Order: sequence, then C-alpha cells, then structure tokens
Amino acid sequence: MTIDNNHTQTGDQKIDGLTPELFSQWIKLPFVDSIDKAPGIKKKLKQTDYKANGKIPVIDQGQAFIAGYTDKEDDKYEVDLPIIIFGDHTKCVKYLDFEFAVGADGTKIVIPKNIFNKKYFFHYLKSLRWQDDYYGRHFKYLKQIIVPLPPLSEQERIVAKLDTIMPRIESVKDRLEKIPLIIKRFRQSVLTAAVTGNLTEEWREKHPDVECADNLLERIKEFKINNAKSKRELNSIKKNDKEGFERLKNIETPFSIPDKWRYCEINSIGNVYNGSTPSRKVPEYWNGDINWISSGEVANLRIESTREQITHEGFKNSSVKLFPKGTVLIAMIGEGKTRGQTAILDIESTCNQNIAAIIINHGLVLPEYLYNWLFMQYEHNRNFGSGSGPKALNCQRVREIDFVLPPLEEQKQIVKEVDKLFTLADKVEIHYQQAKERVDKLSQSILAKAFRGELVPQDPNDEPASVLLERIIEEKTKMEKQLKSSKTASRKKREIKK
Repeated sequence: MTIDNNHTQTGDQKIDGLTPELFSQWIKLPFVDSIDKAPGIKKKLKQTDYKANGKIPVIDQGQAFIAGYTDKEDDKYEVDLPIIIFGDHTKCVKYLDFEFAVGADGTKIVIPKNIFNKKYFFHYLKSLRWQDDYYGRHFKYLKQIIVPLPPLSEQERIVAKLDTIMPRIESVKDRLEKIPLIIKRFRQSVLTAAVTGNLTEEWREKHPDVECADNLLERIKEFKINNAKSKRELNSIKKNDKEGFERLKNIETPFSIPDKWRYCEINSIGNVYNGSTPSRKVPEYWNGDINWISSGEVANLRIESTREQITHEGFKNSSVKLFPKGTVLIAMIGEGKTRGQTAILDIESTCNQNIAAIIINHGLVLPEYLYNWLFMQYEHNRNFGSGSGPKALNCQRVREIDFVLPPLEEQKQIVKEVDKLFTLADKVEIHYQQAKERVDKLSQSILAKAFRGELVPQDPNDEPASVLLERIIEEKTKMEKQLKSSKTASRKKREIKK
C-alpha cells in the first residue's frame, strides 16, 4: 500500500480530468490500493433471465437502480455488505446494502478497504468528472486515479452531511424526470385530437362549405395520371390505385371521423418511391453538388441540408431519384429508433434505398399534415413492416399505411393548431432541460465542495488518517509474516516426512 500525495499528471485527459480538486491536507492513495479484491462472481444473469418481480433484485450497470428480479437463491452474490457497483460501460455508480444478484456484463464490484467509510467512497466515485460519452470500457481508467483519505471521523461527517443534502436533490431530479414523458404524452394527445377532428371541431362549425375529402381524392387521382412521366409509371399508378381500392373496400375506419373527411391509404394521396446508393467504390460518384440523404438523417424534422452529396456521374450511374421540396420521407430500415421516423424535404434531394419518399406535389395534401400523421403513427408504422426479424418496411408496405384525409382548408387549420401547441411543449421542454442542467450542476458542486474539504469542518481531535493507515499496514505486514511462517513450517514438516 503506497501513499500518492505527489500524484503527477499522466497526460491522458480521460484520467487526469477525472478527479475533482482535493483537500491538500488529506492523504491520497492509488485506487488499486484503496480496494479489496471482490469475491468471484459465480453467475452473471443475462437480461433475458430478468423477471419483472421476484425475491432477489438483479443489479447491473444500467441506469435503472434495480434492473429486474430473480427467485433463484443460487443467483445471489455472496459478499459482505455494503458494496459499490460501477458500470464499466455506463459509468453508473450504485451503493448496495441489501442482497442481490449480479446482472449482465460490465458490472464491476468495488469493495473499499476498511480505512474508508463505504458511503464516503461511493460519493467520491459519484464526484468523478467523466469527459466522454462513448460506450467503451472505463474501469481501466478508474484503476489509475487517486482516492483521498481523510480521518475516518471526518469521512463520517461528510457522509452525514451529504445524506441530508443529496436525497433532496435526487427527489427534485426524480420529479423532473417525469416531465419528458408528460410532454411526450401531451404531443401524442394533440396529434390524436388533430387527426380525429377533435382539435378543429369548432372551426368546422364555422366553415361548413369546405370541399370534401372525396373530391380531393378524385382530383389527386386525376393529377397522378395526367402527370405520369412514362407509360410504365402510368401503369404502375393505375395498378397501385386498383389494388388500394380493393384493400379499402372491406376496411372500416378504426375511429370515428367527421363527415367530410375520408379514410384511405398513403397510396391514395401520393406516389411512393425509394432511392439508391451510388457505389462507394467509385470516388467520382461522391462529394458533388446533389443532395443525398441516409436513413439516419430522417429523424422527425425538416431537412434543410444533407451530410453527403453525390456527383452527376453518381446520379447517372445509379437508380437514385431527385425528389422535390415538400416530399415527405419515412425511414424503412434502421437501427434503434430510426425505422418509422419521418421528415419533410425543404430542399431537392436524393436518398438511399432504405427511405421511402412520398411525393405529394399536387398541392392537395399539406406535407406538414402528412408528417404529423406519420409522427402520430410512429409505433404502428414500425410494426407494419414484414420479415421474421425486425419489421422492415418497403415501398409497398408504405403505400398500404392507412391515412385520414381532411378537407384542404381544415388541414391548414390543423397544422396551425398543432404548431401552436407544439411550440408551447417546446418551451416547456427547454425549461425542463435548463432546470435539469442546474440540478445536475448543483449535485456536482456539492460533491466537489465535499472533496475540497469545505463541506464540513476539520476537527484537530480526529485520529489522523496516517495513524489508521499505519495500523492497517502493520496488521497487513503481521499477517503476511504469519502466513509466511505457516508456509515455512508446512514445508519443513513435508521434508521431515520424506
């Protein structure tokens, strides 16, 4: 065990920037000398083995304090409590004083030596200032930091003070964390009211003479046929319209809609195409002046620029299509949240094969209304795809997505009302983010104050940490000598027997 009061910078910001400013009078120890070896973990439960309820909580490196439960006694981790959990990937720190089972990879067990108050050690790990957000291994950096060692009595005073302050801050955090879900539900309820007619009920009473949706559908059909660019495209439009008519014949509207509205399909109101990706092996196809969108850019927004562009050579030598402003995009394939997300083009652009482009250049359906519909139907659309794995969409499935069409003037009013209410939600979200940032900073500032030695007063009557450390070292040395003597005696006995 070594004292590291003259700890020098390593030059690695991931390590040097980790520790907060420390009180100069405290002893500093290397992290590896501050912890005991943890008992081996016989079994780490896979996430698929977690239960929603059970006798024994499962603790892993995730953000949730308790990840799940198990009923098997054999799954219980045998260790003297309390201990600390560190998330190797997530950097989450948890203080555990109850029996538990270890879950998933990346769950590191930290057992401070008995010269430390366990809760003090926990708070210190919480005070670390991680500079990165990547999902890599972090315990290797933790092993290179130093740990401050105040007198044990001072550690206890620090813990007592933090135990009165931090729960209040955590309580505020818990209340704040409910706000995003409230905002999400509010937006969803606004969209539901919008596409069922409830949002514009009063408006309809004042505007009874608007053109009905049936007339719009006839005009859209006529426009699509008259503007087909080739016989092949014309035949495709007629075929899709005929198939769509057959699908809709026996389908009932899933919810009540106003009289002048009409339940139909995406195919009824626009033409659906996908894009392509010019060969990445040909540099001459890339870094041109034609916009090109990947599915990751379709993220519930308006697209005003693209990450990549292709050249005219790339355009000519692939099956990409240039889509006009006002085209509505939907991601058909993508990792995580991507599939089912939507966007509106504010520029002309091409896109890749994993995106469906819905062209509504007839002017009878507002891009913003269609965007709002797809946004509301996000979960439904994600599961509307085909395949045995993740339900990938394709152009045909996008054509078959259901759609509710109001009169054009009412679409304009709906978009206006939705924008007004969403702007209100955006303001609430900004206030939430600002409040959350202030609370997070408050939490870190309190911890920083604690480890600068400013949270509680130093007491000259406290047993110095150096005395405690010396006693621990003496006991360790004594135990090592006894162990060595025991091994020597055993060896001599074996030699005598021979």
